[in-house]
Amino acid sequence: MPSERFYRLSEEKQSLIWKASMKEFIAVPYEKVSINKIIRDAGISRGSFYTYFEDKRDLLSFLLEDTTKKWREFCLEGLDKSNGDIFLMMESLLDYALKFC
Repeated sequence: MPSERFYRLSEEKQSLIWKASMKEFIAVPYEKVSINKIIRDAGISRGSFYTYFEDKRDLLSFLLEDTTKKWREFCLEGLDKSNGDIFLMMESLLDYALKFC
């Protein structure tokens, strides 16, 4: 998981790293994920990357946990907005997933 130093970054910088990382993990198989591409797209140095994450496995673990957390929050909010109607929540989840992808 990310170091405390990562969490002290601005939300904007964290978002740049998240987006660059997600883009790379979606584009190529895990074995071909390039830290160089991620740091170039995020605008950070290689040294900074390794102060935030141990390696690409650590980064992937963070992305998966963060995405799971976001989906969970979205589902709970959707249930609240739909007055507990799971089918309406699932419909909005599908719409959100299509936009996300």
